[in-house]
Parts: sequence; C-alpha cells; structure tokens
Amino acid sequence: LIHLSDYLKDMREKTRCIAGRVEADKFFVYIEHGKVSYTTMAEEINSHFDDFRDIHVRVRCGIYQNVDKSFDIETRFDRAVQAANTIKGNYSKSIARYDNETFQKKMFEDRLITEMDEAMATHQFYLNFQPKYNVHEEEPVLASAEVLVRWDHPELGRISPGQFIPIFEHNGLIQKLDFYIWDRALECAGRWKKEHGIELPLSVNVSRMDLYNSSLIDFIIEKLIDYDISKKNLYLEITESAYMDD
Repeated sequence: LIHLSDYLKDMREKTRCIAGRVEADKFFVYIEHGKVSYTTMAEEINSHFDDFRDIHVRVRCGIYQNVDKSFDIETRFDRAVQAANTIKGNYSKSIARYDNETFQKKMFEDRLITEMDEAMATHQFYLNFQPKYNVHEEEPVLASAEVLVRWDHPELGRISPGQFIPIFEHNGLIQKLDFYIWDRALECAGRWKKEHGIELPLSVNVSRMDLYNSSLIDFIIEKLIDYDISKKNLYLEITESAYMDD
C-alpha cells in the first residue's frame, strides 16, 4: 500500500491530478484528460511490484474516460470501479475502460437483482432434471438426476444461468435462490414418489454462502420430512465457487 501510495504521489507531482486512498487497497485518481497514457500508467504501476519476489501483487485499473459531468464525483468513480470489476480474476488484463457496454451490463445485472423476488414468487425460475445413468450394466440404468435451474423471464426471455448465477453469488442472493430450488426439487421428488412410486435420488448445488448459514441442515431435514424423502436420496454438491477463492 505504501509502495503504491508513493507512486501516486510521484505521479501527482508530474501531472495535474488528485489522488487518494479510499479504503483497504482501493485508490482513486482524478486526472486531467489527455495528460497521461492510461495504459502506460497501469503498466508502470504493476512494474513497480516486479521486485516483490515473495508475494504476487497485481493492480487492477478501472478507467472512466469520457466523463459525463452531469454526474456527481461518487458516480464517476463508481463507473471506474465497475470497469475494474470486469477484469477481476483475469490476470491477462490490468486495465479496463468504462463504456456503454459496461453500463448496459450493469443495468441488466441491477434489473435481475431487483426482479429476483418476483421471479421466485411467480415461478419464473423452473427446474430441469439432468439424468445420470449407471453404465456399468449391459443396459444403462437411470440412477439419479442433477437439478438445474433456469429463468424464463416474461420480457427478457430465457436467461442463462451463466448470467444470473455469478451475480447472485457475488451479492449473496444465491442463498435465497438455493433454498427455493431445494424446496421445489424435493417437492417434485415427493410428488413422483406419491403418484408414481418412484424414488429418484437428486443432486442439488450448495454454494459458498449456504455453508455460512447456521440453519442449512435444519432447513434440509425439514424439507426431507415434509416431502417424505429419504436422506440417502439427496446429494449435496459443493459448487466450485465455494472453495476457488481460498
């Protein structure tokens, strides 16, 4: 942090800018347009950490270049932060610019977050059951099914899980969606058992946020009892995101 701070102080003396540390490892720089190459600046910042042999340090730079001056300062920096977040985890890029595509993506994400509760209440989220077969016998035998969630939005149409799952994982809403999915999946399994005499084991995802919920086990056991499902017929699959960060 001190190393990066020293670099920004030095840059402040060479060009017209205001720089400061906001919190933790986040710094804001307000710089006169056209006075410095942003790409060069990002490369220089990261090159300053090349001598750190024991730890790997990478600085992500988000740029809001064509500033709309009708926005307040906080909004302008928010847009720079949004740009930086688009390359989080991408170690091949150290700089990102805010543009209309970024803005549209943010608007889309905000809409999904806002409309999630209504989507659950009106059953826009629906389940697909991907069959798993035992292929050790001469004839493949249906052994279980993996529960997959899909979103059929009344205006946006089919929304890929690859779009809404990462958003909900990032802001913690995935926990609410997971509880909804488990309830719907076990309700289906209970109905199949009651109406058709079929007991099909189901696999459901458990996200990182779920592991922090003290009521997780109680909720699952309650639903197993409600729908008359044996514990052996529910498989909990820990998603990759639950342990990839640590």
